[in-house]
Amino acid sequence: MTRIANPIYDTAFKYLMEDERAARILISALLDREVITLRSLPHEYSSRDRFSLLIVDFAARIRMKNGEEKQVLIELQKNSRGSEVLRFRKYLGRQYEEPKNVDDLGRPLPIITIYILNHPIGDIKEPVVRVARRYLDHEGNELADGCPNAFIEALTHDSIFVLVPYLKANARTRVEHILALFDQRNVSATDNHSLDVDMDSLNNDQRVLAKRLSLVYLDEHSRIRMEYEDLIDYELAQNATAIEKNILLVEEKNRQLKAKDEQLQATHDKIEAQEKQLQATHEQLQAKDEQIKATHEQMAETLRKAVQGMAAHGMAAEAIAAALGVECGVVEAIVGQMRHG
Repeated sequence: MTRIANPIYDTAFKYLMEDERAARILISALLDREVITLRSLPHEYSSRDRFSLLIVDFAARIRMKNGEEKQVLIELQKNSRGSEVLRFRKYLGRQYEEPKNVDDLGRPLPIITIYILNHPIGDIKEPVVRVARRYLDHEGNELADGCPNAFIEALTHDSIFVLVPYLKANARTRVEHILALFDQRNVSATDNHSLDVDMDSLNNDQRVLAKRLSLVYLDEHSRIRMEYEDLIDYELAQNATAIEKNILLVEEKNRQLKAKDEQLQATHDKIEAQEKQLQATHEQLQAKDEQIKATHEQMAETLRKAVQGMAAHGMAAEAIAAALGVECGVVEAIVGQMRHG
């Protein structure tokens, strides 16, 4: 068995793709097209934050199935942990807006994106997923005349997704044979930085990649860089775990606060309903008070008129009081008002 560097590490993958022959073999297998020429573009992005991401760009001339040669841009992104879709879109957008990404006639070059992911995406279980464009009319019939169209080609792109966790032991196709060198089931029992491969069982293309990766593993500085990647990943994982715990705590606090807010709102609504009920009761009592007052005033007026009538017929105050069932002083007060009125 031969020990090679694990290409899922940025250090190993970058070194692999810096070799034009190795890069051409891998990309040719992924595209399922002959790569005639391949040139690395002066753009490389490596990020090791919550989402480890390495991006390498190429300009290539490929031979299509019909024999036609085509110039394309290839954006290859390798991601070791959970994918952040917006980040992938961000770097793809840069390729679309880059004014240098044109052919000899100044026409925008078609873009092909390749994603090598060391994690699942949804429920897809296939190791290699090709997303190819088709030209269809509104009824779903495939168009032939005028297709492919340069304008449409410049605004859309094909994509290839490699899902490393689903690489199969029994490789069936050329691309699966090449990608067997990424199979994490072959990781050394003592060292995550390396894979154990049987060089005698490899085909010629596999050997080119395996020899390149073996050089990385033999290089002490490269191994140190891979250890550094592990250290950063560990710290990031710890930070991510702490962040996730804090997020859960904040979410729980928010749930508690929301429950308290709902409880306070319910109490407020209850108090408000009670206040409305009290106000209605107060208004009812006030109406009754006014009704009683009006009744008293009416009775007083009736009494006054009766006393005045009896007094006018010469009846004494005591007799009027006895006849009406009121106190004599009330009658005398009414009579006194008559005299002074």
